[in-house]
Amino acid sequence: MSFLVAAKPGEEGCLAVKMEGGPALAGLATYLGLRTLDTGIEIMTISPPDAYGEYEPYQIVDSEKEFIWRVLDM
Repeated sequence: MSFLVAAKPGEEGCLAVKMEGGPALAGLATYLGLRTLDTGIEIMTISPPDAYGEYEPYQIVDSEKEFIWRVLDM
């Protein structure tokens, strides 16, 4: 299982959603990366989250829809 993560450098914590790897994950990462291009928000995939302490604390949301909405509102 992978996590799609959105983080702002210099700010503590990140937003994350759990997703299956594959075309849907890659497509959403690409879409959000393009939508947030000039905002400083970093979009990345990670697995497992506990191996990436630099992004803690993780705020994990329940759905892809909520993740998209909150990332675009960052």
